[in-house]
Amino acid sequence: REDRTSGVVRVSAAAQALARVVVAPAETRPMFRRVVAAGEVVASPPTAADRASITVRVYRGDARDVQPGQAVDATAPESPLATYAGVVEPPRPTDAPGELHLVVDDPGHALHPGMRVEAQLEVQLSARLVVPATAVIYAGPRRIAFVERGRGRYEPRTLKLGVATGDLVEVFDGLAAEDQVVVKGTFLLAAESRLRSDDSLWSDLAKPKPIKQAPPAAPAPAAAPAPAAATPAAGGW
Repeated sequence: REDRTSGVVRVSAAAQALARVVVAPAETRPMFRRVVAAGEVVASPPTAADRASITVRVYRGDARDVQPGQAVDATAPESPLATYAGVVEPPRPTDAPGELHLVVDDPGHALHPGMRVEAQLEVQLSARLVVPATAVIYAGPRRIAFVERGRGRYEPRTLKLGVATGDLVEVFDGLAAEDQVVVKGTFLLAAESRLRSDDSLWSDLAKPKPIKQAPPAAPAPAAAPAPAAATPAAGGW
């Protein structure tokens, strides 16, 4: 009865090997997120400096995670094959929300004021509980992961997710640190769970909508008969 209501799947060792089920622990660790910003070159310092100043804008939330001195790479459409490495400068009191100032190396002096640029940097987020993105099943409005419970038993858990970065997803609720979650073979377990359970866990899955048949076209109105040709009166014209 527990398996029918909880969706727990029991899988033999042979079936696990056949399905290639692989597990990994949920971990508390920092996350890294790539931030993309757009802006323009605002100044080209003296030639001896071989550097250029750039002002870019990012979303306010992204700006809070960026730290002065952080490494950044900039590119410009006018020189698509070049990448300019630099750092983020400290904020200024007059900065607009989401505004960042960068200084990049420009030994060839290819960057000039007014040139459009794009900058990319990787920001470190605070430590949080994460799992590999492959552990998460998107089942309608629900997010589900299978947790290994020993002796070939796998329990589906409904998750609340946060930030997704690269191959990791933050988990707010539904898992604890060191829970062993399935990262490979998830869809086979989901299919088995859905078949063997009473469908209470999977009932929110979107079902295909019936295809509506177009109403038959109304028959075209019959063409009006052509008027008969006039007959000349007797005696001619």
